[in-house]
Amino acid sequence: MNKNYKKIGVIIILIILVMTNIIFFAKFKELRQVETASYSQLVNRFYVIGIMNTYSTIQLVNEKIKKDTTNKEDVKTWLLEITSDMKLAAHTSSIASNHWNLTIEDKNRHDSVAEVSQFFENIQISLYDIIQTEKDYSVWKQACIDLEEILEIMKSNTNEQVFLNADYKEIKTYWKELMKKIYEKHSESRLLKSYFKMYYFNDI
Repeated sequence: MNKNYKKIGVIIILIILVMTNIIFFAKFKELRQVETASYSQLVNRFYVIGIMNTYSTIQLVNEKIKKDTTNKEDVKTWLLEITSDMKLAAHTSSIASNHWNLTIEDKNRHDSVAEVSQFFENIQISLYDIIQTEKDYSVWKQACIDLEEILEIMKSNTNEQVFLNADYKEIKTYWKELMKKIYEKHSESRLLKSYFKMYYFNDI
């Protein structure tokens, strides 16, 4: 009789262990799905807000400037909105880079893909500086032209899927090639001059 009780006890323990594992893996799968969805939202936010939406906004601003259907105060309002969007793009891409850094093959290598978030942050800071310190409206106009051309290159050459893949090496290489395209035309732009000196000095 005791042997039967022991067998039943062992069976019950095994069933509990199996059920625990099933629940654990179900929860783990659910958490991974939530994490993947959150990461996709991060990528989508800096891609859409930092590139696509900002490009549409600055394109509209430049059209109004060319047609002389706006004034400096209105332009200032739009540019301040753009700096806010760039700040958000910098923040979300910085968080996303934590995922990219996890895929670095050499774990002893202290590296990151900070140049992605710094790209948006540099534009945000430089543009805000122009708005606050430059009285010459022509400087504002040039910044608007530069920004549209920079974002047009980004819009035409950025593949969101590369970022969704979340592979450090792939993103690092891809971003550098993308920056080369911008550097060819805008290495001296006030919006990115300090950025290129920081990340690609003698390297592009």
